[in-house]
Amino acid sequence: MADYIKNLDLMFDSDCVFIPKPHWLPEKIYTLKADIVDSSHSLNPSIGKFVNEEFGWKYAEDGSIENVGSWYPYSEQVSKTFIEAKSTDTMKKYFPKATLKHGVEGFPIFMILRFSDKIATLGIYQFILGRNSSKNLGYDIIKTVSGMDENPTYPYYKTGVSITTQPNYGYWLEFTENNSFPDELSFQELNSLEN
Repeated sequence: MADYIKNLDLMFDSDCVFIPKPHWLPEKIYTLKADIVDSSHSLNPSIGKFVNEEFGWKYAEDGSIENVGSWYPYSEQVSKTFIEAKSTDTMKKYFPKATLKHGVEGFPIFMILRFSDKIATLGIYQFILGRNSSKNLGYDIIKTVSGMDENPTYPYYKTGVSITTQPNYGYWLEFTENNSFPDELSFQELNSLEN
């Protein structure tokens, strides 16, 4: 089935912030994935959530973040940058429970659309962090936030918000023309690659 049939992108204006869960960072685009072809549509986000929780970051009893396995599959640069970002006043104030994700995760929803005076029931979808989740997957780091409430309640939606980000150059796999690869491939920093 074509991607545009089973996946819908939920896009927000540049000054809007929507955060459905406390451990998610805000994204401009989320994905609504149809659960109509087979169960793998619901399993993908479920497996992502499991991996994120078991191999990622957990909260210790004192509320601090405990790294329980950042070796998989994060590069050291991504982990280091994220830990540094989490210690900033901006992240503590606006996103205290946000975590870095290994993969996409989501939750089921029942999709109903309203077109003028007509209502269309589309069925079960997964509301997921899709391919565009640059902040949650560690591709971009949040630097500044203005216009957002401190310690928001979730789900959180607000207009008139400005967020600036900085690229995190930690993810880059370089494949060569070899026909075989070593058992363990390592990440290289994007800004250290030579042309």
